[in-house]
Amino acid sequence: MSKKVMLYSGGMDSWLISKLWKPDVKLFIRIHTPNNEMEYKRLCSLIDQGIIGKDEVKVVEMDLSRFERPDQNYFLPLRNLHFVTMAAHYGDEICLGATGSSTHFDKNETFATKASDVISYLQSEKGEGPVKIVLPYKDTTKTQLLKLYLDQGGDINEAYRQTVSCYTPVNNKPCMSCTSCMSKFVAFYNNGYKFDKEDIDKFLTYVGKTFDKQKHDVQALYLKLKEENK
Repeated sequence: MSKKVMLYSGGMDSWLISKLWKPDVKLFIRIHTPNNEMEYKRLCSLIDQGIIGKDEVKVVEMDLSRFERPDQNYFLPLRNLHFVTMAAHYGDEICLGATGSSTHFDKNETFATKASDVISYLQSEKGEGPVKIVLPYKDTTKTQLLKLYLDQGGDINEAYRQTVSCYTPVNNKPCMSCTSCMSKFVAFYNNGYKFDKEDIDKFLTYVGKTFDKQKHDVQALYLKLKEENK
C-alpha cells in the first residue's frame, strides 16, 4: 500500500496542499536557512498552542544553510533533490509543493521523473518498490490553490494565520518587502481577505519600486489597486 509523504514547510503553498492532498506523513526538513528557521519557529509555536498536533509533522535535521545564495533571491542549489531523497525514507509517493509560479528546475516534471528513477533504482538493490514524486498542483496558481481550499469549506482567516511566506519577518509579522510576501498578499486579496490600509500601502510601495521584477499576477493587482487608490 502506497504511503504518501509531503515535503512540508508551513508556507502558504505547502499548508494548503497538505489540506487538499491529505498526506500520511508531513515532513519538515530543518535546513537552518533564515527563512527555514522562521518557519520552524512558527511550526513550534503552532504545536505549543495546540493548533498542530505534536506528532502531526515529522521534523528532520539537515543543515544546508551554508549553500544558500541570498544574492540570488535565496536560491539553494539541489534543495529539492536533498529533500526527496530524505522523504524516500518515509514513504513511496512524495509530493512536491510546486505551483504555477514555480520556476526552478527542481520543481518541474523533468526533475520529478529523473529523481524518481534514480531513487527507485537505488531502492531496488534491496528489493524495495519504486518511489514516485508527484506535483499535483504544478499548474495551479496560488490564488487558485487558496480558492480550492476555500471551496472545500476552509477558513481564510485560519489559512492566513497559520501560513508563513516571508523571508525577513519583522516581529513575527510579514515584512511586506519581499517577493514571497507579495505573492501571498495577491492570493489572499484575490480571495477576499480583508487587509488593512497599512498592508495595502506597503504592497503598493514595494511593488511600485520593483514592478519590472514582479510576477504578472502581482503586477496586475498593483495596477488595479493603484487605480482604485488615486
